Amino acid sequence: MELKKIRLRELRNYCESEEFRNFSVKPISSLRAVSYENNPRADQDDVVLYLFVENGVLLAFSLVFADAIIEPNKLIRFGWGSGLWTNPDFRGNKLWKALLDEEIKDWDGKIMFTNYAPLLQRIYCGSGAFSLFAERNGYRFYLYPNFKALLKERNFYGKIKIFLPLMNFAARSGSIFKKLFYSNPKFQYEEISIPDRECWNFVEELNLHSTFNRRDREMQWIVKYPWVRADEDAENIFPFSYTGKTYKLVTFKIYESGQFTGFIVSSLVNGHLKILYYYCSIDNLKDIADLISFVAIQNHIQYLTILDAPLSQAVKLSKNAFVFSKKYSSHVYATFDYAADKKIFDGDGDNCFT
Repeated sequence: MELKKIRLRELRNYCESEEFRNFSVKPISSLRAVSYENNPRADQDDVVLYLFVENGVLLAFSLVFADAIIEPNKLIRFGWGSGLWTNPDFRGNKLWKALLDEEIKDWDGKIMFTNYAPLLQRIYCGSGAFSLFAERNGYRFYLYPNFKALLKERNFYGKIKIFLPLMNFAARSGSIFKKLFYSNPKFQYEEISIPDRECWNFVEELNLHSTFNRRDREMQWIVKYPWVRADEDAENIFPFSYTGKTYKLVTFKIYESGQFTGFIVSSLVNGHLKILYYYCSIDNLKDIADLISFVAIQNHIQYLTILDAPLSQAVKLSKNAFVFSKKYSSHVYATFDYAADKKIFDGDGDNCFT
């Protein structure tokens, strides 16, 4: 068994190698590889792909991409863990632990993860290497849910699938009924692809900085180099989000009496709406919430996820057509301490891509 580490400057050649082509499961998709190469916060010497290989068989792999905590006079680079997979025939051998140890060593002891599957949270947090970096508690709101898509991976799916058409009908009927009493917000809004100069000037003027402080370069990267595609790719099997995904990223700007008062950056993936970033004063949070409810209706979404506590509460209190909601959490974990105040958005980590 051989441990391989692929640095960013080596990634393209490795993806074109015979060994990579012969893997039945690919350790990185072509879209992620191009995205990693164009990450504005990456360094060519960053190790971004870790693999265990034996006799040409891929046993396990993990993926990492670069980010940074941005302070006025200081930059703390670290790596986001963004994908861990073990060949089913080798599960139970704790190959993930050896990969994680190498990541921590190569990234100067600084690895974070979020947007995790429950299993990943259990094993990583159980390793003792990670501690809670920031809590992310919010709500998931349902408008026109497709219960078959939402529940098909659950253990109890077989027992309830006969009732799913009725559940879908009841939920959609509830949303349609609530929509009868919904009125569009009275403010003006503008729809653009990514935040423009007016948006970033607004952020600077109100000093609305955040922990990772993604700005124009990062937004350009996110929109130009997506990780998912709508069509299939039968020749390349990648175990994480990749194919069969419709993806749209849109920025909405709000104006009150002609004055710019805030904006949101949203993504819509297969009917799932996320508010990746939002900027406004406290006084205008209600307007942001009303805009989100309006966007949900206009796009006929299945559900909306908001992990920001103040924003999710504002949406719950807004005039909306959501038929029901439930509490939802996805925290951020890190292998290092950071004592300063934190402002983390739902789009941080790899949430903006998936």
